[in-house]
Amino acid sequence: MIIDLILADQNRLASNLKLTFRGNSDGVLDIVCSQFRYEDQHLEIPRLLPSLETLKEEDFPLFVKWWYQIRINCNTNVSKHRPIALLIPALEQTFGLSSPSGDQWTLINKFLGATRATARDLQVEFPESKGRWRTQREQFDAFYNVVQEISNQ
Repeated sequence: MIIDLILADQNRLASNLKLTFRGNSDGVLDIVCSQFRYEDQHLEIPRLLPSLETLKEEDFPLFVKWWYQIRINCNTNVSKHRPIALLIPALEQTFGLSSPSGDQWTLINKFLGATRATARDLQVEFPESKGRWRTQREQFDAFYNVVQEISNQ
């Protein structure tokens, strides 16, 4: 993951972004936003993060497609916005252009309703992040692992 490379480069954080990483998830958002700004201001360097055009024209339409599919196929409410947002990249990577089956959507719906219990049922370890980046990053991987298990059903 590109973010891991950025976080590991303390020189980049200190000199280019004028930030330090203190290990919390909120700090990662600050670093990512600063990296976007830095790349937009320094067009001569290769980008690590997607450009605004890539986000608008390629990534966001895929996100919207999956958001819509989740809203159509799952009985979930707006309070589940964070798990849905974290689930979408895993769905896109796993299913691509195809759609999950009815039984798979049932499992996705169950996962969104009872995240940890469903992960446990699928035999996927699902860590509690508690605002720390290390466990938040592990949780991202757990979303991918859950979707992989759902795709195998």
